[in-house]
Amino acid sequence: MKNPRIITEDEMYTFGRKWGMSIYFQQTLLSTYVDEVQKLDSLHPALAKNLLQPIQAMYFDSTGKLISYHINCFAGGYPNLNWNRNGNFDVFPAKTQAPCDSLVTLASLLPHLKPLEYPCVKIKDLDYIVVVFWSRFTGRQSRHLVEFVQQNLKLASKETRIQIMYVNTDEIFTKLL
Repeated sequence: MKNPRIITEDEMYTFGRKWGMSIYFQQTLLSTYVDEVQKLDSLHPALAKNLLQPIQAMYFDSTGKLISYHINCFAGGYPNLNWNRNGNFDVFPAKTQAPCDSLVTLASLLPHLKPLEYPCVKIKDLDYIVVVFWSRFTGRQSRHLVEFVQQNLKLASKETRIQIMYVNTDEIFTKLL
């Protein structure tokens, strides 16, 4: 892991090209997210801790309900995180790895995302929305999760309408660490 720092849009474009993340689906996580999560800390400390992990994948159904959740501290493995431990990514949607909480919804997450260049893609009429938190400072660990999610989406039927959002977390971790 590297020290967190704010990365430029050019760096995000570079990571996007290298990791197969379309610029249309890249977002940055706003500091308002941290403020909201910290409000949860007194009543739901475990949930708050999970939501503040730098590498995550969240699968939401068409209603915006969280149905599958993956975070770095549940992945296990050393020196590389084992994202597919227990075959979680062998089926679509991926089997959840971390506890799903009804407090986490797509509607509660979207206000804290800022599109890198293009307005957030319309999420109407989709079957699934997948949000992947990644960072430069976690390097290959983030890349591996991105790759697992991308491969997992290929397991969905051709008729399944899926939107993926790649959310960079570097900026908020310059303030948290």
